Amino acid sequence: MAVNLPGRESRIDEAPLREMTQITTAVHDALREWAAVDRRLVFFGYSLGAVVAFEVAARQWTELAAARRWLQSRAEYSGSASIAA
Repeated sequence: MAVNLPGRESRIDEAPLREMTQITTAVHDALREWAAVDRRLVFFGYSLGAVVAFEVAARQWTELAAARRWLQSRAEYSGSASIAA
């Protein structure tokens, strides 16, 4: 599944999401049905997408761990400064 945010590319006429929490919530909610059937997920992001992928993966992990469900997943980030920087 590729993410195409409002206000960008083919969705340029839509109002953009301006807060990271809005973006991660939208992506997380879109992935919810995938996680419900125990599919393997690979998160990949480049530049801003790397930050979004990190935040969504962390949120997925936290939610599933709280429910004592484990999902095989992997995350790859590219072209973004360290979160700790």
